[in-house]
Amino acid sequence: MIDNKYIMFINRLISLTKKNEIVWKYLDSNTHLCEEMAWCEKKSPIATIQDSLSGSFERAYYFDVENSFYTKIDETYIALVVQDNNPASLMIIPNTYKKVVTLYPSDYGENITRLLNIVQNEFPSGEAFVDCFLRGNNKND
Repeated sequence: MIDNKYIMFINRLISLTKKNEIVWKYLDSNTHLCEEMAWCEKKSPIATIQDSLSGSFERAYYFDVENSFYTKIDETYIALVVQDNNPASLMIIPNTYKKVVTLYPSDYGENITRLLNIVQNEFPSGEAFVDCFLRGNNKND
């Protein structure tokens, strides 16, 4: 069921993001958050002595690492999670990792997509560069 307070919440996130008052990061950069929310698993250490000594581990992530982001406000995480080419979900995760609120695209998709588009624009992409270059908006013109 759609609740207006969550629409207002997303709209406030949009506003604060546009003003650069919220800093977003790639979700896979926070392995602790990913592990606590079971979004990744550690695979066995790579079977070489050098990698074993350095503690290198492969990770399998259960989300799109190029389109999933998080931010932290006070002690609460906000995560935009894209899985299996589905629209993004928005999660509000207390530092206890319990009583998580998940806003699904079936109810809040339009608002979540607006937020996701704004966040994605904060991160460099090859595709965005090509578009800008073709418009003639690059620094060498």
